[in-house]
Amino acid sequence: MIAKEIEGKIRKDIGKRYAKRMRKEGRIPGIFYGQEIEKPISVSFDEKDINRIITKLEWESTIFNLKLGGKTYEALIKEVIYNTYKNAVIHLDLYAIKRGQKLEVKIPIVLLGESVGAKTGGVIEHITKELLIKCLPVDIPEHFSVDITNLDVNDYIKVKDIPFDNKYDILSSQDETIVHIGVPSSLKAEKTEEEEEGLIEEPGEGEEASPEEDTKK
Repeated sequence: MIAKEIEGKIRKDIGKRYAKRMRKEGRIPGIFYGQEIEKPISVSFDEKDINRIITKLEWESTIFNLKLGGKTYEALIKEVIYNTYKNAVIHLDLYAIKRGQKLEVKIPIVLLGESVGAKTGGVIEHITKELLIKCLPVDIPEHFSVDITNLDVNDYIKVKDIPFDNKYDILSSQDETIVHIGVPSSLKAEKTEEEEEGLIEEPGEGEEASPEEDTKK
C-alpha cells in the first residue's frame, strides 16, 4: 500500500482543559508511541486533514508518513476516539512501525459480486466486516475481497474458507462467519403461517367437535 502523508505538531500542554481549547482552534490532540519512540509524544493534527483521512481512507490498514518535529516516521493509526453526540474525532493514537517487523492490523472485508440467493430475494448478511491479521508493514493489504456470486439462500462463507496468502497470519477465529445469505422475509412469513396452521387440530373423519358442557345445575 502506498503511504499517505500526515503532518503533526508536538504539543507541550496536556490535560482536558488544553485539549478542549485545542479542538476549538481546529486541532485534534493525539499520542504517538511505539518501539522506535523513546517515550510517547503528545501531538496535534489539523482537524480537516484528519476528517478527510477518516472518511476517505481505510485508515486502519494505511501506512502514514508522519511529519513531526522535523522528522518523518512511518506510522499506523491504532485508535480513533469520537464524540458520540457530535460524531466528531476528538483524539488519535498513532503507532510507529518498524520495517521488517510484523505487526497486528485490522483489515476491512469487501464483498464482490451479486449472489444467486440475493437475486431470488435472499438477504445478504455481512457479519464479519474486518479481520485481525499479523504481517510485515510492506505486506499490509488495503482490504480483503470475498466473492459471493455463487452463494445461495442459507449458504455462508467462514474465515477458514478463504485461501489467504501465507504471508498473512490470520488472528481472527477461523470459524467466524464472514457473510451469510438469509432466507427472504416473504418465505419466513409463509413458513410462520404454515406452522401456525399446523397447530390447529381439525376433527378426524367421522368426528364432530363436542359442544362445551354446561356444568351449572
